[in-house]
Amino acid sequence: STQSTWGLHSRMKLAGTAFLLLSLAFLVGPAVAWGTYGSWANSFLGLIGTSTCQSNQNLFIAWATSVGGECDNNPLNITQGPSSRPCGWLSQRNFTSEGVGLLGIQQVLGDGHYENIIQALNGCEPASYIAKLIAESPWGTGDGIIDAVEQCDSNQATCDEWANIPVPGPL
Repeated sequence: STQSTWGLHSRMKLAGTAFLLLSLAFLVGPAVAWGTYGSWANSFLGLIGTSTCQSNQNLFIAWATSVGGECDNNPLNITQGPSSRPCGWLSQRNFTSEGVGLLGIQQVLGDGHYENIIQALNGCEPASYIAKLIAESPWGTGDGIIDAVEQCDSNQATCDEWANIPVPGPL
């Protein structure tokens, strides 16, 4: 009985959190318009409350470029999140708006597996250092992010060019 009560409590709490996220996504979604990897990186860094320093911007631009996300409003090809539908064969998700996509990525980064990455972003650590943390994390990006960040670090013009790549999805 205690176990079933706990299970019900957990499901209710989860449902409440999901409702809150979807409500927030509805409010944030239409107001956020990024369109390119560069503007998406700035929006995302602002949403999670970390520095928008050049290192962090370059990291997220390189990350999105290395992943080559083809899912709507999901440049990192995440596989979970609110208000989404399937995209691709690896269970990536299409998101209904830019705001919902941002919240989905925030939800994944905040799930407890990426605290060292958040700390490094907060400290505006070198993008190459954070890329190694991401490559070694459960995220599943692999070493592609390390190569992309090295290209940005060696030639800022390359990163600036990537910053103008459009994020897939209806704007």
